[in-house]
This record gives sequence, structure tokens and C-alpha cells, in this order.
Amino acid sequence: MNLFVQFVGEIVIQYLDKKSGGKVSRTIESASEHIEKKHDIHMKKVERKEDELDRVLSLVKSQNFSYETLIKKYPDAGGTYKLALGKEIKERNKLISEYVKKIESSYYTLESLEELHDKSDGELKAALKYVINKN
Repeated sequence: MNLFVQFVGEIVIQYLDKKSGGKVSRTIESASEHIEKKHDIHMKKVERKEDELDRVLSLVKSQNFSYETLIKKYPDAGGTYKLALGKEIKERNKLISEYVKKIESSYYTLESLEELHDKSDGELKAALKYVINKN
């Protein structure tokens, strides 16, 4: 069906172009060029935003915030900084998830988990807290 519609559309456009003395094809070309320019401008903006996000993310990583600090800062942050914090939290959540799987696949008593929780920090502490609360 789409090929048929496209075929009929091409015939109609050619007919209208002949009737208008080429104005239809020039209008289509002009619109196409305009769309390409708009797309190029948009892609440059996207690239700049991605570069800015990468810079801010590297800044966040270099500050070496604890997981708890990231979670506290996230709600009050804004713009690119919030996106960078969100990306860092997402990466840390993956690590926590891996820790949780390892902890759950091992045999630990609740007391030993609580001891480990008190001695640990960062993502491991968050994973232990999750496993303890789950049990």
C-alpha cells in the first residue's frame, strides 16, 4: 500500500511541477535544505550538551562523593549537574546490585551482615543495608 501511495504521489508531484513551471520542485528542494539546516543546528546543540554533561560528570567523579552524599545532593541539584549526579548514582546502583547478588549467593548470618555493615562504607554498606532490611 505504501509503495502505491508513494508512486501515485510522485506522479501527482511531477504533474503539478510541470503545471507550475518547476515551482513545486524548487519549493520541495528549499524545504529539504531548510530541514537539513535545522537538523544540523539541533545536532550541534545535542553534541554541546553531551560534552557539557561529560565535563560535569568527570567533575562529579573527581570529587569522589560517597554514595550517601550523592543521594542527598541529587534532589536539590539542577540542570546538567543533576543529570551528572543521576548518571553517577545509576553507575553506583549497578555496583550495589552486583554486591547484593554476591552477598545473597553467600551464606551470612544476620549478625555477621550487621557487623560487616558497621565496618564498611560506600556501595558495599548500601548493599548490606538492603540485604539486612530484606531479611
